[in-house]
Amino acid sequence: MMTAKELFENYGTQKVQDIRTALDRNNINASGRLSASVQSVYTENTTTYRIQVMALAYIGTVDVGRGATKNSTGEFKVQDIESWIIAKRIAIPAGKTLRQLAYAIYVSINRRGTNQYRSRQRNIIRDAIDLGLQPFLDDVANMGIDIFLIELAKWQRL
Repeated sequence: MMTAKELFENYGTQKVQDIRTALDRNNINASGRLSASVQSVYTENTTTYRIQVMALAYIGTVDVGRGATKNSTGEFKVQDIESWIIAKRIAIPAGKTLRQLAYAIYVSINRRGTNQYRSRQRNIIRDAIDLGLQPFLDDVANMGIDIFLIELAKWQRL
């Protein structure tokens, strides 16, 4: 029979794989940094079992997109968009520089939000977390575990 530790670690490992698959399937893994950052950590104490699935802080924006704002929140910078353009190998229009293209995208996101947000294609990561959740919960209940925590944690910006 599987131990509680094995059950939670296996679930965490599966969630990491499910999230990485979701990122690839939805073509939102340009540089691979976010996918590479996803990991799970199991901890326990005398009263609680805990599995954390962690990733870079911008995973929340990837999950739901970003709505329009009147002023930038400082959530991302033009340099981040430049890196994204390079990673995605987006062609820079003739007569424009990388900086100009990145700034135009930045302004568009601030005015209109991201395509993902506008299309309402949301919860890509949450759906990956929920995938296979019920069988896991059944196994937890069958083991007689009463207190446990599943957490999607975000790291600070690297």
